[in-house]
Amino acid sequence: MTRARTARLLEREDLSPSLAIFRIEPEDGVPPFRAGQWMNLGLELGPRNEIVWRPYSISSPPEERAHLEFYVRRVWKPVPGVLTTALWERRAGDAILWRPPKGHFTVDEPEPGAELDPRLLLLLAGGTGLAPFASIVRHLAHVECERAIVLCHAASYVEELGYREQFTRLQQRDWDFRYVPTISRPAHESNRGWSGRTGRLESLLAPGPTGAPSLLERELDTTFRPGATVAYVCGYSETIRNVMAELKPRGFREKRAGRAEYDVLVDSFGQ
Repeated sequence: MTRARTARLLEREDLSPSLAIFRIEPEDGVPPFRAGQWMNLGLELGPRNEIVWRPYSISSPPEERAHLEFYVRRVWKPVPGVLTTALWERRAGDAILWRPPKGHFTVDEPEPGAELDPRLLLLLAGGTGLAPFASIVRHLAHVECERAIVLCHAASYVEELGYREQFTRLQQRDWDFRYVPTISRPAHESNRGWSGRTGRLESLLAPGPTGAPSLLERELDTTFRPGATVAYVCGYSETIRNVMAELKPRGFREKRAGRAEYDVLVDSFGQ
């Protein structure tokens, strides 16, 4: 088993009482990783100091060498999460354990001189499923990616639209990137004043009456179809099921073991 390594907590940026960006500084420096990968974070807990590990996607881009970022929701139900409860009790300077990055939820980049993948890159995030995309989008901006990229993020509350200011700024740069946030509980008091899109993630993809283009397709003036679009989806398993229910009838093929060709890559968590 890979040995545990140590980092120190630099800061916790609270977005809400239950959502925060954690920044940690590994003692041996930030390890190399690909945008979209995840790491196990651990804490020594209990009277016997047993290490509790949980996987979290890295939300900082590989080019950020001063620290690692993690976009974390505190678990309250059905019972308080063991690790997240302890994470929220930690203060700047406290130790956090980690193991090297893993995972294949990454965007293939062309080799030097190779042809650019012409497909629209459709990134679909529900809640904290935004984390790997925060890394991917900022990395692609750094390498001046020439592909068309659309990032859709659905959250319950405006305060949970993590990295919103950064994505808005990136959208204003001279590249083909669109940021599409949506709020699923527009009537909630905390969302008062929100005048942007509303609805769950899958509602952006649902076809209109008599098979008309979806809301998102009309807004982007495009059509999502296999061969022209590749989708990455990250979020709770229910969100994944709902999104796939909209994509599969269009002919999108989900990545499966042994399948070389696919139109949708999925990263699911929770029940």
